[in-house]
Amino acid sequence: MGYDSNLFRFASDAEAQAFAGESKIPSISYQSYGAGVDVDWKQGRQQVKARVSGNKTFYSKYSDLLDYAGREINGDWKWQLGNRWSGNLSASQNRTQSAYNDTTNGVIASNVRTDNRRTFQLDYWLHTDWRARAKLSNSISNYSAISQKVRDNSTTNATVGLYRLGQSVESVGVEVSKAEGTYDTHSVSDYSEQGVRLIGTWNFSGKTGFSGHMGYVQRERPSSVVRNFSGPEWNLRVTWTPTGKSQVEAALFRDLRSNDVVGSGHEVADGIKATVALLVAPKTRLITQASHDDIGYKGDSRSDKLTNLSISASYEAWRGGDISAGWQHSSRSSTDTTAEFDSNSLFVSANLRF
Repeated sequence: MGYDSNLFRFASDAEAQAFAGESKIPSISYQSYGAGVDVDWKQGRQQVKARVSGNKTFYSKYSDLLDYAGREINGDWKWQLGNRWSGNLSASQNRTQSAYNDTTNGVIASNVRTDNRRTFQLDYWLHTDWRARAKLSNSISNYSAISQKVRDNSTTNATVGLYRLGQSVESVGVEVSKAEGTYDTHSVSDYSEQGVRLIGTWNFSGKTGFSGHMGYVQRERPSSVVRNFSGPEWNLRVTWTPTGKSQVEAALFRDLRSNDVVGSGHEVADGIKATVALLVAPKTRLITQASHDDIGYKGDSRSDKLTNLSISASYEAWRGGDISAGWQHSSRSSTDTTAEFDSNSLFVSANLRF
């Protein structure tokens, strides 16, 4: 179960009054119940994993619009043929209530999103230290609300890579990718993207490791040259494990993301994220996270600053089960004042595995 002080991400009490008829921004609580089955089967060099789960979520307000049934279905076959060929074949479907951070503010409606994804990956060992990879994936996203249908899209991505495995430098490689994105009812957002990146993992010491990628990406939109983009992108991470009971991770990134902002086709986000995990007792884990994104919109003068802070704790109350609780604060400042919001959320959950 949980609570959100500003589920619809209203910018002000006045906006809540105009669109929800509330005197102030409404807070909403919810309860969610779910069950699932996991399968992990291994035969020789082949391994098959699968998960099927379902859940039902009930909201304290606007239940006729917000209550929904979610599901998660996924399967993954990790295969190996001889000593040189390996890979995996996977498919998944996830249906859940999407966050309202990126929807048009002032709209009270269901925001259920269904994601279908299929992936095929083929690895070939050229040598003990050299591996070649080809990967093809397709993802389809659909939204239940009529007002969100403009966001229905399909993306196909092909990647080829060459990697060298070592000792202290665990791996280093280069990848070349090609992606095509199409929108069902908003073809003006269709795009073609090409990219190249250098990736690597380096164990600097027994307690410190570095990993990530740096690359260059070019995205073109047939409908609007002014919305084209080309430039560097990266995700660089450092992990420090000072003791067996603590771990610190920090990341710097630049992401190119799709969006539905009118006049724009994508956003460029420069950000930083930090995570601290502590085992405060034999069965109790504490995790704190903080992140900040500076977001610019190609083809639009709008810019945003998005900040997230969270803290959560989990306790293994019984074998195969745990109880978790947490708090999160999210806020966005923007040159478009109607896109600003401030929210706090709480959750408590219990899980049983057998």
